Amino acid sequence: MQIKEMAERLGITPRAIRYYEEKGLIAPPKEPDNRYRTFSEEEAWRLQTIVTLRRIGMPVSEIKKVLAEVDRGHEHVVTRYLELQRAATFTEWVRLKHQLEIIEQMIQNGEQNSAPSWDDWYRLTRHWQEREQWRLKWRDLWAFDQQAETFDQRVERNDPLDLYAEYDHALQTLTEWIDARPEETGLDLGAGTGNLAGRFFANGIRMAAVEQSAEMLRRCREKFPAMTTKLGNFLAIPFPDDAFDFIVTSFAFHHLREEQKPLALEEMHRVLRPGGRIGIVDWMIESNETFHAWKEKIRRAGRTDVLKEMASEYYVHLEWLCQWWISRGYDVQYRSLTPMLHVWMARPRDDVRRIP
Repeated sequence: MQIKEMAERLGITPRAIRYYEEKGLIAPPKEPDNRYRTFSEEEAWRLQTIVTLRRIGMPVSEIKKVLAEVDRGHEHVVTRYLELQRAATFTEWVRLKHQLEIIEQMIQNGEQNSAPSWDDWYRLTRHWQEREQWRLKWRDLWAFDQQAETFDQRVERNDPLDLYAEYDHALQTLTEWIDARPEETGLDLGAGTGNLAGRFFANGIRMAAVEQSAEMLRRCREKFPAMTTKLGNFLAIPFPDDAFDFIVTSFAFHHLREEQKPLALEEMHRVLRPGGRIGIVDWMIESNETFHAWKEKIRRAGRTDVLKEMASEYYVHLEWLCQWWISRGYDVQYRSLTPMLHVWMARPRDDVRRIP
């Protein structure tokens, strides 16, 4: 089969096929006398794979990695690349959604004035651009893929000076506070190996888990194969608006930088149904005095490992977190389990259920 026939078969142009050849994705043999490319069924399948992945927006650089895995016989890895592409596509969807909101604001501003308010428009677009740059700056600085294998063993130690002290107590407390009903659907953000989501799942609640570490997510799937799991993060939650009755997260929110935390809360609010609840277990700062006293206690105990870990985190201030949700019509409540570890919850003011 020659290049023109191949192009017609796949609905693409000969130029596109030559481009994929230039990028090293295909290497069809050429006839020695006329140098025409000849495509075998194997080459046709490879090219069809490339076209399929390009149609869903996967970059050529990523397609090259996918094909390399296939060549090595690692076809099971391909779904991981598809998950990465889904996460990237959802990030772009969130960006476009916010861009449309900015355009709507500009139109409304223009309709209210006799002439375009260029200064207002500039401020609007500049603020949006800065926020979107922070959305794209998410990076895993803690190598969670490497921690996945031993994570469950660490949290089970219940070391009183470790940042995971009171781990089981904290998860159980939040599970009781959320008080999920059988007909509800919940989301665990930064789910890790699924320890918090698994508590709801064991009680018959439909749960989805979102985690940015592929290895953590793999462990979660091994433990809860029937649970919905997706690769993603706080800044572009891979679900549509109003998808969940409650959202929970544990020991993950503090990984977001200060500029990213409001974006994460907006995303949580977006996928939360009206009347839904938010629950967070995390290390938070109630007061600077308490925070520094806790650090001093750890220093005196000689726990340089804990101090080093604390230095790489971005702890949220409880007052700011509470005010963010209160200003949007929620009541908030929290309980301190250690000077740093808190169980926190927000729910609409018309929710009549009482926190235990």
